[in-house]
Amino acid sequence: MLVVKQFFCKSLLFVFRNFWEELASFSLPEDRTDKAKILQHYCEAVGTCLKVKILNVVKVAGNEYKFKVQFIQDDGNVYEYSPCCGRAEEKTPQQTEFDHYVHKIDGVFKVRTPPLFRP
Repeated sequence: MLVVKQFFCKSLLFVFRNFWEELASFSLPEDRTDKAKILQHYCEAVGTCLKVKILNVVKVAGNEYKFKVQFIQDDGNVYEYSPCCGRAEEKTPQQTEFDHYVHKIDGVFKVRTPPLFRP
């Protein structure tokens, strides 16, 4: 199994092409032209700049893959996404494994699934 540090902050640059202004609100004005910094500030602000442990990879189409991953916290424990903010567990069940879709474009894997968000 492979652990990749900050996999999403470096691989998701093109996913948010329509949402940069929203994501940039997590950054200082002088950093708002650097998309890598915007993503880094976003995932730091919402607590999702985590190591990624790839559990499984399945090819689902010609250049599309589904990665099943776990996020590893700084203390080494698996991140648990659970209900928050008054939501019932039925609407936001606890989750420790996540599917992320990846496309291989010009020999480079590009993550298509946005990072986790916790309101």
